[in-house]
Amino acid sequence: MKGPILLGHQEEMGLGVRFSNEFTPNKSTANISNSEGGLNEKGTWGKIATSWANSLISPSGSSGIKIKAKSNPELKFWGHTRDYGLIVANPTSLPNQKPDVIQIESGQKLKLQFEILLYSEYKGKIENL
Repeated sequence: MKGPILLGHQEEMGLGVRFSNEFTPNKSTANISNSEGGLNEKGTWGKIATSWANSLISPSGSSGIKIKAKSNPELKFWGHTRDYGLIVANPTSLPNQKPDVIQIESGQKLKLQFEILLYSEYKGKIENL
């Protein structure tokens, strides 16, 4: 193949995680947050960050997931997050912004890598799942 590889904008590009009703801010006491202090869809959608978490705190303890983008340092990730239970760590540009493409030149590498931590804490004991 000659020429660069072009990856166009798509809101669901990157790593996406969907949640059950117990972990959706719309239907429970769960919260979505990001590394920049944003909370739920209003504070995290379309915001550049390096990590996102979905947490549920109940009288019996807490549980959740944390997603961290660990890809090419020049890539900036934004959160396609929704209060109905979705986090997508997206490396493409924000909607309606330029450049609207990731261009990979011949010989260049694109690394999309993520760290995922699942956790639950009951009665003071943390268990990584």
